[in-house]
Amino acid sequence: MNLPKKYISYSQIRLYQSCPKKYYYTYIEKIPVPISDKVLLGIVFHSTIAPCLIGLNLVKSGLFLAAIYVKLRFLILMEL
Repeated sequence: MNLPKKYISYSQIRLYQSCPKKYYYTYIEKIPVPISDKVLLGIVFHSTIAPCLIGLNLVKSGLFLAAIYVKLRFLILMEL
């Protein structure tokens, strides 16, 4: 998301307070942050399951996706 130059979001302020170097690399140098395994799993899962659900018209209700999300979240937490 490209924000106006004079705009600073709350997450930017929080990042700067926690680690000024990370803020610098993320917002000034615009170096991409590596994706964690869990985020990658989520991206793969959603991109795989979405076309199937769209074909079944289950996406519109949102209930089926919510159930899958809860189950996936439970599995991820069990790995921790």
